[in-house]
Amino acid sequence: MTSWILTLSSTLLRPGRFGFAAFTRSLPMLAVLAGLTFTSAWAAPDPRLKLSDAETRWLAAHPVIRIGVDPGYAPYAYVDAQGRFRGVAAEFADKVSALLGIRMELVPLPSWTDIIEAAKAHRIDVITTAVKLPEREAYLGFTRMYIPTPLVIVTRADTPRLESPDDLQHYPVALVTRYAGSKKVLQRHPDLKVLFVETPLEGLRAVSAGDADAYVGVLGVSTWLASQHGLSNLKVNIGFEMVENGQNYGVRKDWPELVTLLDKALAAIPDEDKAAIFWRWVPVLQEARAEERLALTDAEKEWVATQPKVRVGVETALAPFQFLDAQGRHAGMVADYLELLAQRSGLNFEAVAEADPQRLRERAQRGEIDVIAAPRRGDDYRTGFQLTRPYYASPLMVITRQDEMDGFGGDVRTLFGRSVAVRRNGLSEDFLSEYPKLRIQEFENEVAALQAVAERRADVMVGEATNVLRTLENAGVRGVRAAGPLEKAEVAFRMAVRRDWPNLVTIINKAAASITPEEAAAIRRRWVGVPLDVGWNPRTVALWVLLAAVVAGLGYVLVLRQKRRLEREMAQRKAAEEAAQLASKELETFAYAISHDLKAPLRRIAGFSRILTEDYAARLDAQGCEYLERIEAGAIRMDQMVNDLLAYSRMEGMSIGRERIAVAALLRRQLADRAGDVDYAATDIRIEVPADMTVLADREGLAQVLRNLIDNALRHSRKVAAPVVEIGGRRDKDACVLWVRDNGAGFDMAQHEKIFEIFQRAHGEAEFPGTGVGLALVRRCVQRMGGRVWAESTPGEGATFHVELPA
Repeated sequence: MTSWILTLSSTLLRPGRFGFAAFTRSLPMLAVLAGLTFTSAWAAPDPRLKLSDAETRWLAAHPVIRIGVDPGYAPYAYVDAQGRFRGVAAEFADKVSALLGIRMELVPLPSWTDIIEAAKAHRIDVITTAVKLPEREAYLGFTRMYIPTPLVIVTRADTPRLESPDDLQHYPVALVTRYAGSKKVLQRHPDLKVLFVETPLEGLRAVSAGDADAYVGVLGVSTWLASQHGLSNLKVNIGFEMVENGQNYGVRKDWPELVTLLDKALAAIPDEDKAAIFWRWVPVLQEARAEERLALTDAEKEWVATQPKVRVGVETALAPFQFLDAQGRHAGMVADYLELLAQRSGLNFEAVAEADPQRLRERAQRGEIDVIAAPRRGDDYRTGFQLTRPYYASPLMVITRQDEMDGFGGDVRTLFGRSVAVRRNGLSEDFLSEYPKLRIQEFENEVAALQAVAERRADVMVGEATNVLRTLENAGVRGVRAAGPLEKAEVAFRMAVRRDWPNLVTIINKAAASITPEEAAAIRRRWVGVPLDVGWNPRTVALWVLLAAVVAGLGYVLVLRQKRRLEREMAQRKAAEEAAQLASKELETFAYAISHDLKAPLRRIAGFSRILTEDYAARLDAQGCEYLERIEAGAIRMDQMVNDLLAYSRMEGMSIGRERIAVAALLRRQLADRAGDVDYAATDIRIEVPADMTVLADREGLAQVLRNLIDNALRHSRKVAAPVVEIGGRRDKDACVLWVRDNGAGFDMAQHEKIFEIFQRAHGEAEFPGTGVGLALVRRCVQRMGGRVWAESTPGEGATFHVELPA
């Protein structure tokens, strides 16, 4: 269905076909098409999980899972300054969500105690990092451990390597008071000389300063704190307990189905992906990396020491992956990986070069070669060789003509009967040769294959993604575009090792696992990434900016047009409440669709802008740097708008709780969280809420209302010389009335109803930046809690917003 939708969309939007008026008339159709496209692409668990019908139905009935995140457990899980879920657990959550076809929704909670209480009350469904304890099993089910949090011994960098944890007996050791890890240390070594500290950072600083010789704590937390606080004279010396400690998903007790589903998804994540996540967030301190990563056994070390050389078979005509350079030396990505593996393991690789892959295989089978560096997909090495785990992987990319909008949906079967251009003896031909229904055309190189597609001598071109995309950008071939990757098709470089050398397989696997994502990225950049002698291609950034601008502009127009249409319907109906509900439902559908498709380009814009700012600023003039700042600021603002739009649209579907809440305590916690904000610091904030005043409301809903009203007051009073925000409350019969008053710009009371509508504002964006969603969210939330909201204001004299809730 997606293909004909895209075809019709391209027809409607084709340049020169319609004028602006016709484009405007086509917006309703585009809105419908967008909704259909987004709906067809939403959810659906990954078929690799092999779920039962019952499990699939359960997921369909629970598409959104509310999660609680310990805000200060960096780097494993934390909430950053922008309120985003970050860390190891966040990356695992992204992969689990994609596999199960669900969305994990962060419920902001200020402390671990609040998270536990929310889990007991079912205000959240999952805790992302929870240790399995007997007392928690009354209200939580637990997955298998997925984040190991091993205990290690940290010393100064010049301390000799300890033989075992028993050597701690000879040193003063820093331990954190009341930590579970500290209790384990003392249980095993009750006679230690202990320096008790209050936090892990204090323990690390004590070792750095010489007040203690060692500190025992969680590996990731220790390395994170050391890197964040410049404690560069420390190293991880040896492990203390590397197996038992770890984090699980804690799932509400009445959802045992989700425990099973999460375990299946976690098991489906490749080991290489898990290792990459941990290396990103839990790097071993630099001084210890080279020695500690490999952890070879005594037998493996002896094998390396007694083996003078390892003959490695390499191809000579597969640039940029492996080839011979002008001096006849083995070069390319594979050569760089071999060099890195040799450095890590101590192995001595000797290249044996052959241009013909078939000739290479024959020499290996005769025993003239010990290892094939990158055997082809179709080669059969099962009889005499063992394969290592992949050390490089990349998808196959399909290239089509610019004017072709249908016919490819990711599945290789959609290419059956079509002519497919490939590089002769290239990597894509290895995969495609398994499908006789494809009409394969061979060309000398990638440029010739791309040119054949552009000139209509072939229908599509297929090649290794990073290489073909670089060629597409640099070769100047016009009229073609990347249609997308082939599903379940990738180039994966492994090594084929002679079967009587099993030690070498494990050594290579360990050495490959020790390569960090940064090191792998550097190899990619050198051979198939951004050319270092040219710098970042501004066209790439411009394309992403243009894409986001088009998507954001279309989405914004669709929402506004949809809202106007709904307003006309509301005017025609007598039952205003029924019409409002219909409007909310339809707007909710659009909000989810637009927000979902905006997130990906926004992340890319922000990421590319940050890379440019950090790595390429020296190559830009002042105007270029200013443009980058504008791009990043625009991406941040759009991200805020998307988040607000999502919060607004999902409000109707959220369950509203009822509990008695102490308003003053809630306010104090909220303001404490804002203590570092510039607007907060510059404003005189006064709380005049009685200490014993309580309301009957949903805790998260009330927190959202107060947060938005305070943000609104701070924003509209920032231009005043002495800004003042007053937050008060009183009991009024069976209700409580709260108010937030500021001395800012105020507004004309004729706009009273307008300011509570989505995307409606009393002031211009340039005057008071904002998303136009905050007050609409306040009214919707208050109404769902059984209350009402209104405002009073005089232009230039500030505004007061009142919220009435049941007492």
